[in-house]
Amino acid sequence: MKKTMAWLLLAAVLLSACGTAQQETPSPVQTPVPGGVTAETSTPETVEWNGEGRPYRQQALPSRADSTVSLFAAGDDYYSAIMYFAEDGRQAFELLKNGEELIYAPADTYITCASGGDEGIWLLESVRTESGYEGQLHLIGYDGENLRTLAMADMGLEDTYFYSMRCFDGGLCLQGSGEAAIIDDNGTLEAFVTFDTPETYVVTGGDEALYAVSAGEASTDVCRYDSGAFMDAMELGVGGMTVFGGNSEFLLTGVLEDGLYGISADGSLTPLVIWEECRVSVSGLRGVVPLSQGRFLLLDAMGTSMLSPTDPAELKEPVILTIATLGEGLYGLTYEFNTSGTDYFLEEVDYSSGGTLSTSEALTRLSADIAAGNAPDMFLLSGMPVNSWIRQGYLADIMPLIEADSGFDPDDIVILEQLSMDGGLYYLDSSFGIDTYAALESNVGDALGWTPEEYLAAEAALPAGSIMMYNMTKDLFFEQVASRYMQQAIDWQSGSCDFDNEEFIALLESTNAIRETPEPEVFTGYVPAEQALREGTEYAVALWVGNVTQIKEFESLVGEPVSVVGMPTPDGECGSRLMINSPVGIYAGSAEQEGCWEFLKFLLMSYDMDYHSGANSVMPAYRPYFDAQLERAANEGDFSISDAQRLWKLIEAVDCTTLYDETALGIMKEEALAYFNGIRSAEEAAEIIQSRLSIYVAEQG
Repeated sequence: MKKTMAWLLLAAVLLSACGTAQQETPSPVQTPVPGGVTAETSTPETVEWNGEGRPYRQQALPSRADSTVSLFAAGDDYYSAIMYFAEDGRQAFELLKNGEELIYAPADTYITCASGGDEGIWLLESVRTESGYEGQLHLIGYDGENLRTLAMADMGLEDTYFYSMRCFDGGLCLQGSGEAAIIDDNGTLEAFVTFDTPETYVVTGGDEALYAVSAGEASTDVCRYDSGAFMDAMELGVGGMTVFGGNSEFLLTGVLEDGLYGISADGSLTPLVIWEECRVSVSGLRGVVPLSQGRFLLLDAMGTSMLSPTDPAELKEPVILTIATLGEGLYGLTYEFNTSGTDYFLEEVDYSSGGTLSTSEALTRLSADIAAGNAPDMFLLSGMPVNSWIRQGYLADIMPLIEADSGFDPDDIVILEQLSMDGGLYYLDSSFGIDTYAALESNVGDALGWTPEEYLAAEAALPAGSIMMYNMTKDLFFEQVASRYMQQAIDWQSGSCDFDNEEFIALLESTNAIRETPEPEVFTGYVPAEQALREGTEYAVALWVGNVTQIKEFESLVGEPVSVVGMPTPDGECGSRLMINSPVGIYAGSAEQEGCWEFLKFLLMSYDMDYHSGANSVMPAYRPYFDAQLERAANEGDFSISDAQRLWKLIEAVDCTTLYDETALGIMKEEALAYFNGIRSAEEAAEIIQSRLSIYVAEQG
C-alpha cells in the first residue's frame, strides 16, 4: 500500500508540473539577512558583559558561490566577486551586492580580484580574445555602469600575476607575490614595489592609506605607503598576526588564533571578538571586512558570515552538542548549523587526532570515553560498528523523537524503511545514492536482480572479445556479494550468525568460478560505459544513480533499454546497494536528545538543490526536495511518470546499505581468499567463517 501511495503522489506531482509553470524549488537551509545588511540592535535588558572582548553574534550570509574571489564594503553594503560553475561546467563570474543583487556578470571574462573606492568598483579581468586572454582593469559604477577600461599591457604589467587589489586615497594597489603595483587616479603606474619577502601583503587602513604587512614569528611589521615607497610605521608586539583593513575606530584589524583585534595607530591591540566567548565559528579565515556600526564580515572556507554587536542579554550561552568523528568531518554543515541562530552549538570531536590514529585506535579512544561516561551526544557513523552499538544500546532510536515533533512528518524521509533496522531508526543522512550495475534489457530482462547461476551462464555464453564486467576480480566480486549477504546472515540482536549453509557455500563456489578481468597494467584507452554496453564489449557496467534522471539519461546514451540488476544475489532479488556518505546517530545516553534531533532535521534539510545537480551527485533524503527534483526533471526534459515510477521501484527494492561492519566483512574476505587460493575447500571456509564470526558477533554484545 505504501508503495502504491508513493506512486500516486508522484504522479500528482508530475502531472501538476506538466500543466503549470515550474514552481520554486525548496532551497537549502540558509539564514537570510532581512533588509540587506543594516544591523538592527535591540536591548531587552541590561546584562553586564565580563568578556575579554565585546559581545558579538555571528550570522551566516546566503551565497551561491563556489568560490568568493573578492569581498569588500562600501557604506552599509558589501560586494562580492564570486565564481561558480555553470551547467556546462565552465567557470562563470558575477559581482553581487549584499550577496544577492546582481551588479555585473561578464561574458568570456575571468575576474581575478576586485575592490571598491570613491570612483566606483575596480575589477582586474582576463578577457578572452582570438589569441588567448588579455588583462585589463575595468572600472564600473556601483550600479554596474561601465566607466573606464585600462589595458594592463599599456602599463607594462601584462606579464605580472596579481591576485588581489586595494583601493586607497590616491589610487589603486595591485598585489602580487612579493610585489605590488601602485596606480594613481589617472590610471598611470606610479610605482612598482618589490618586498623583501613574498609573504608581505597590502591592506587599506581606516585612514584610507595603504599599508604593507610582514608577519614574523616574534612580531608583525606594518609600513605605510608614501610617495612611491612603504615607510616604517609600527611594530606590533605579537607574531603571526594576520592584518586586515580598518574602520573609523581602529586603523587596522588583526586576527590571532583566539579572535579579532583592533589595531590603533600606536600599535596597541584591543580585543574585539574572542571566538570562544561569542561562539564564533571560523575555519581557514582569509578575509575580514569592517562595516559600519561596528560590524565585520568574515570570509573563510565555509563562506561569508557577519559579526554584529549585540546586547549581552541576547548572547545567551548556547547548549553545547558534541559529535564524534573518525577524521572525516561534516565539512561546512557544522558551521552552517552554528550560524543558523539555534539555541545549540555543535562541536566536532575527532577521535583520530587529525588522521594520526588508525580507525581501530580511534574507536578504542571513543569506547573508553563512552565507558567513562564522557560519551559525545552524536556520532558520525562512517567506519563505526553500527550493528554492535545498536545491540549494546549505544545508539538511540530516533523514531520517538520524530513522532514527538508535530511539525515533522516521518514520511518526508524518502529512505525511512531502508535505514530502519532491528526494529528502529538509528541514523539519518541528508542524501543517498544507489551503487549498481546496468545491463541490456535484451540480455537480462527487466528484473532488478539476478542469481550467481545466471551470471555464470551469461559469462559462459560471451562471444570472443567480451567480458562480464570491467576490473572485476574474485576479491571484489566477493566483497560486493558478501557485504549484502552478511546483513541477512548476522543477527546482531541475538548475537548469532548463519554462514555454514549450502546457500553461502554456493556463493563461495560461484565467486571462485568467475573469470577475473582485472584492469590492464598498461592503459589502453578509456571506453565510456555506455559505449562498452552498446557494443557488447562488456556485459554489465557499473552505474552510480545519484540523480533522479540518471537511469533515463544513461539509457538514452546506450540507445536501448537497460536494467539495473546490480551484483548477483542468492535469491535473485535486488542486487543494488544504498550508499550514504554522512550517517549521523544519537547517543542513547545523551541528555540533549531534543537538540540532537534539531541537528538531524537541519542535516536532512541541508541538501543543496543547485549544488547536487550533476551526474556524479546524490539524491536528497528529504521528500519535499526529492519531489522538487522530480518536478524539475518533468519540466526541463523528457521525464515521465513511468520514469519516476521506475526510480521509485528501484529505491524501494534496495534493502542493502554500504554501512556494514567492516571487521566482519574482513573476516569473511580473509577466509574466502584461502579458499580461492586452494588452501581449503568452500565447506571448510564457510565453517571457519561461521566459527570466527560467531565469536566476534558474540563479543560485540
